[in-house]
Amino acid sequence: MSTYPVLTLPPEVVSEIFENFLPTYPRRPALLGIFSPLFLCRICRQWRQIAISTPTLWRAVSMELQEAEPQETEKIAWKLRLLTTWLSRSGQCPLSLYLYSRVEPGSPLTPYPILSQFLDALVLHCKRWEHVELVMPVEHLHVIRGRDMPLLRDLTFGPSAFRPGYKPPLTLFDRAPQLTNVVLTESFVPASLCLPWAQLTHLEAHCLYEDECAQILTYATNLVDCTFAVCDGAEEVPDCAVPVLPYLQRFILLHIAETWDISLARMLGNVRLPALRTLQVSELFLEPDPLSSLKTLIARSQCTLDELHIDDASLSESVYREAFQSIELTVVPS
Repeated sequence: MSTYPVLTLPPEVVSEIFENFLPTYPRRPALLGIFSPLFLCRICRQWRQIAISTPTLWRAVSMELQEAEPQETEKIAWKLRLLTTWLSRSGQCPLSLYLYSRVEPGSPLTPYPILSQFLDALVLHCKRWEHVELVMPVEHLHVIRGRDMPLLRDLTFGPSAFRPGYKPPLTLFDRAPQLTNVVLTESFVPASLCLPWAQLTHLEAHCLYEDECAQILTYATNLVDCTFAVCDGAEEVPDCAVPVLPYLQRFILLHIAETWDISLARMLGNVRLPALRTLQVSELFLEPDPLSSLKTLIARSQCTLDELHIDDASLSESVYREAFQSIELTVVPS
């Protein structure tokens, strides 16, 4: 019987071909289907052995756990077994992980006991976490508290649903010295979850109140790039709540609230941003006097602003261009 020429290739060459077949790390392959490493295990016995013996094929995994009916619990259990096997095949490689569970408040599956087992499986390998997206019910997040994560660099994180008043606050990822890039999901509540703010250089938050923005900036003084989507105002933001942010070069403040009466003038009236080069802000946040608020911020910061992007503008573009003639300007009307 003749042998296919491809089967005569050395195993290390086949391994390299397999690596180029999958998405480039840290992108995560599909769990199933043609672009999954499991697919490579089904071609023939020889390729299966090579795939199983190539840790880099298993260093990235994505798993989503939707709210399941009781009859689907076996499927959830199968995913847990698959996750455990997948991670065991990754050897000592740094890991890129995505684990998402959407369980709504008041659900009979909340808390869903098996969810902690998924986190337990991941935590066994936490010293190899490098790029992580983790969205789970807050009741299960204590599992990752106090864990050493020496390789963790990028994190997307938050509860899967809003839990007001959750106490005591959890301090998480405080043993991740290389963590500098964080994305906070829309249900993240700073009063309930404490992160190592001071070491972050890049931060994106999908939904914060004005006072929460000020609170985070108070601690995250090493930020270089910051994006806040502001979903509501605050009754009171203390004066001088925000210190100098000496390295912040790019600051984006997005308006995502249902109301139009939110002003960040109190927060922006205290902050100093001497390194600021790019500012994107909704005109609504600068009320009652947008031009004066911007000029005061720039003068106080003594920054050399290169780009200014105004969203939800009621003032005309010509008014802004007259006020900021040396700055590259984009004005988007409301």
